[in-house]
Amino acid sequence: MTLDGSFLRPWRLPPNRVSRFYRGGALLDRFRAGALAADGTPTQDGTRPEDWVGSATAAMLSHGSAATVDELLAIVSDRMRLAERNAVDALLDAFGGELVVHGHTPIASVLGVDPREVREPLLYGDGRVMNVDHCLFAGGPGFVTRLDSGPGSVARPAAER
Repeated sequence: MTLDGSFLRPWRLPPNRVSRFYRGGALLDRFRAGALAADGTPTQDGTRPEDWVGSATAAMLSHGSAATVDELLAIVSDRMRLAERNAVDALLDAFGGELVVHGHTPIASVLGVDPREVREPLLYGDGRVMNVDHCLFAGGPGFVTRLDSGPGSVARPAAER
């Protein structure tokens, strides 16, 4: 197989301005010198303050407030918040989906069992949160799971059985 010669040359990437919840971007406009006002001054800061150079990644949080972003960061930073219905609702509303999957709290610690007994994910939060921290570092055997496998194939805390 031979490569097309176009792959061997630099690629010209277009601007990739992303919308955010804060304002900015006038300096990017001035840098490009193509988006100046009629009098030659930079345009006003707007809702597209960042340019993700060489990226095709989409911004997940393109709107909202700084307080909303802070709250989402607080939820994912506090391992116990995922037991709260409103915290899970906030994450799923912001990012979409039906299931929050995490691996930040060893299942053996949550269930109070020997890590070698953990052989499947832990589903909790009304079936909307899945813990996949198999505690491999402490001797757990590890596991592989399908995210579409359904609630019958995962462990549940005693309180939810």
